[in-house]
Amino acid sequence: MIYACCNNTVRKNYVQGNPILNGLDYLEVLDGEAPPLGLPRQQTLVLHCLNPAPTTLTTDNILFTGGESITGIAAVWVATTSEVQTFVYGGPAGS
Repeated sequence: MIYACCNNTVRKNYVQGNPILNGLDYLEVLDGEAPPLGLPRQQTLVLHCLNPAPTTLTTDNILFTGGESITGIAAVWVATTSEVQTFVYGGPAGS
């Protein structure tokens, strides 16, 4: 499942290639693709950033807010790639 984070092309064009700024282009919630990784379905997010994510990104940099029926979600691990993708596994806070 893919969720567009911003359809504002002016913002996207301003952020892309900017050495200071970054932002989300879109995110994917892995569903059928997650089981081969050994992870529960719908708990792994692939964040597609406008610029490469910093290699120093940690779970302390990830904050989930909102939610009505499911709350208390925290990032359990984060992995970045050389591309503009960042993988985040979310679970109950404190896990």
